[in-house]
Amino acid sequence: MQMRSVRAVSVASVLMAASAAIAHPYGWRVGQTIDGDLTVDFLWGMSHHLNDSIPGLPGIADRDLGFEEFPVDNPPMNLYTLDPGGKIELVIDGFDDALFLRDDKDPMTGLHDPGGSLAIGSSGTGFLTRPWWHLDTTHPDYTYQGLWSASFHLRDSNGIHGDSETYTFTMRVPAPGTAAVLGSMGVMACRRRR
Repeated sequence: MQMRSVRAVSVASVLMAASAAIAHPYGWRVGQTIDGDLTVDFLWGMSHHLNDSIPGLPGIADRDLGFEEFPVDNPPMNLYTLDPGGKIELVIDGFDDALFLRDDKDPMTGLHDPGGSLAIGSSGTGFLTRPWWHLDTTHPDYTYQGLWSASFHLRDSNGIHGDSETYTFTMRVPAPGTAAVLGSMGVMACRRRR
């Protein structure tokens, strides 16, 4: 009996740690170059696996790719803290078909077309913004391709900082049916253990 309760506590601890890890955003860090142009430190790289779902949004989505204000100067990386008073926006240069960026405050409105913009934060506030990256598998232009690209740049609508360069971020998506197969394998493994 005591062994079962120890196992239950261990499993609960692992699940809590996993959910905490999933809930923490990757936090791409927004700063400026020595010339005053916006720049991004892609701390966790420029590709990511999309494999979550959000109620009410068909397809695959992810909220872990957030933008946060860079906290300290890093001269070797030519990355410096932002000057206060800027209004930082993400501006879409081009997204692959059926790929959208959604504001967590208005998730039903998706940005996709070039020129569309999303407010990231006011500089000098230590902002952290977590938009939803969403691949709509019910969209008429959707066809499975494995990789989807999102090109964007950052701008300061108050003009304190210059525009960033254009970044292209790649999202990897499992093949259709993979998630269902993995899920059924997990259920079968649980049944065997019992």
